[in-house]
Amino acid sequence: NSNVGTNNQWNYIPIFKNCIIYNNSAYVDFGNAAITYSLIEDGWVGTGNINTDPLFIDPGNGDYSLQDTSSCIDAGDPDLDGDGIVAVGDLLVLISNWGTCE
Repeated sequence: NSNVGTNNQWNYIPIFKNCIIYNNSAYVDFGNAAITYSLIEDGWVGTGNINTDPLFIDPGNGDYSLQDTSSCIDAGDPDLDGDGIVAVGDLLVLISNWGTCE
């Protein structure tokens, strides 16, 4: 089967936030997923979602960095812990997950 989806056998609602899902080789079925502040190829209803080319640097050679003109830059939700406040803690989450900016 060439389809890809979210396996929801325990009746959870999958949550995607600040994601880029683009140019997949298989059909993607998100079911009843809650998707926000993400770039979803072919679109998805949700707060902050966009449907454009993410403008990766060189995806054919595995470089999925974003070009300076990508619509994904600064399009995500900076409130990573969901408390309604963008604070230093949210930025520390970014650094711990992605490493320092160079």
